[in-house]
Amino acid sequence: MGASAQIATEEELLACFRRIDRRDVELGDEVTFPLSLGRVLTWSYGNRAFLVLRERDTGAPLGIVFRRTAVAASRAPSMCAWCQRVRTRSEVQLLSARVTARRTIGQYLCSDLSCFSAGESSVFEAPDAAVLRIQRALDHMHELVEQRLRG
Repeated sequence: MGASAQIATEEELLACFRRIDRRDVELGDEVTFPLSLGRVLTWSYGNRAFLVLRERDTGAPLGIVFRRTAVAASRAPSMCAWCQRVRTRSEVQLLSARVTARRTIGQYLCSDLSCFSAGESSVFEAPDAAVLRIQRALDHMHELVEQRLRG
């Protein structure tokens, strides 16, 4: 995968999303154009989290909408299935994505999809741990898309 791709307009961004997700895409104030898409772009708005990734084989952008399940505030720890960080229950939630109109799948993920952020490393992480965590999250994310979200 080469350098980052540019997404110039809202129409181009919407075209990246799976057809089943396009009507659910909402842009928050932090989403401004043009967008630079390295490997992953994420944002949250309301009860949804949005992910745009570059496909492994083609490098083409692919967008997915995740719905967050409301959870009661709890300090109990939970682990993200992608980056495997242990965080509070409110920071890791069940995020679901539609496969078809009648079928959804879900995984416990960082509720804001911050799995790909190097800036949130813990004081307990080794200096290179953020890079390894991000690569692990990318691998798990691609596995989910390739095996279960092709619809």
